[in-house]
Amino acid sequence: MRPRPARPPLVSALVVLLLAGCAGIELRAAKPEERQVLAQVLAPLLIARYGAVGTPECHVALAVADAPDFNAWAAPNGDGPCELRVTATAPAVNELAPRVLQTLLAHELAHVWSKHALGSFTPDEEAEADALAARILTAAYGGGNAGCMTTADLYEGAAKDRRHWIAWLSRHPFPERRVEAIVKACLAAQSGTP
Repeated sequence: MRPRPARPPLVSALVVLLLAGCAGIELRAAKPEERQVLAQVLAPLLIARYGAVGTPECHVALAVADAPDFNAWAAPNGDGPCELRVTATAPAVNELAPRVLQTLLAHELAHVWSKHALGSFTPDEEAEADALAARILTAAYGGGNAGCMTTADLYEGAAKDRRHWIAWLSRHPFPERRVEAIVKACLAAQSGTP
């Protein structure tokens, strides 16, 4: 893993948006109902990763981007292991099924937890994020693979109907090629093998 240069939180969020081709998208605070949806889908992921939510070490800044498609980003938001900034587009928060949004966010958080540099990711980094997201989702669902297998469903759905996923697919190419590896990662996470 390569070290990530320190960036102020606002700069990190702007870098992610610029690299994702979304420089014209305005970020705003999540509305109460959006905050509730994001909190409900993030809580099991954070519990699976850290063991508790709401501890003094765990701070998650939430934002929503008013954009026309499904997309999400995550970035560090401080020096602590659970200081995060999570941004999702309004359609992702308001239209995706909660488990699909959770899967999308698990993958994005896996990039942060794997200490990948912000921006475009290599195929190896994408595979690493998929595998970590599989482990986190499996733990979040008590060892079952229901949450994890939603990752494969998300990629299959994005591959079949790309019109709502264009921005996300620009950073996550060839979802149809990743499904088999994700299923294997889910099964490995469920059985406890690395």
